[in-house]
Amino acid sequence: MSSFLQRSSRAFAALALSACHGTTVTPAPPPAPLDEAEPNDSAFQASWFGHLSPGSALAIAGHVTFDGDDPYDGFAFTTAAPMTLRFVLTPALAGTDLDLCVYDPDIDEFVACFDSPDGTEIGEIGFPAAGIDFHLVVSSAWASSSYLLEIEAIPYLPSPANADPSAGAAHKGTLARVAGYRDGRPEAESEPVRIPLALGWIGEVDLESGRIERLRFAAYPEVLVLDWSR
Repeated sequence: MSSFLQRSSRAFAALALSACHGTTVTPAPPPAPLDEAEPNDSAFQASWFGHLSPGSALAIAGHVTFDGDDPYDGFAFTTAAPMTLRFVLTPALAGTDLDLCVYDPDIDEFVACFDSPDGTEIGEIGFPAAGIDFHLVVSSAWASSSYLLEIEAIPYLPSPANADPSAGAAHKGTLARVAGYRDGRPEAESEPVRIPLALGWIGEVDLESGRIERLRFAAYPEVLVLDWSR
């Protein structure tokens, strides 16, 4: 018996020594935060942060105001493969209620909103294909604050139902608050194009057909003014 106990003790000691000297895996450190670039307060101004695919991860540091001149921060991305995006939005100021909505620039609509009453927003949304453009839009439901937005892409999973912005009064209130992000695209500006005509003749051009209409003769030289903004 004593010999068996001795052999068992030596075996357990060898296993313990192997465990102590086994290979350990140190998790990769989180990515260093990137600073937001202003202006990014509308769909037209959102900074593009590149392509995302499963395994991508980054963090963005920013600041939004509740009732000031910085109500939204928009960050644009494109999927490089089917993926699900997970995020954590953490305000620096205690008591702040920040929300995050997902905007689709192709249809000019918000397709998901995460607007719990908690200070920190945590959520995920799935994108079933590559080549999908989307914006992450941070806004404040209460108080102004700096924040850290951490995102991670994992293999594709369907989106949870609570992300649907068409459901619930809370989502509708959030959509009303962030509507100005969609309205930020500037109207196209244009200068009238002046084209000299033959001496004494003036007219108008139908911009759709390209035909010159309403020709008349004048006793003095004029030019044709094309107003491309109409």
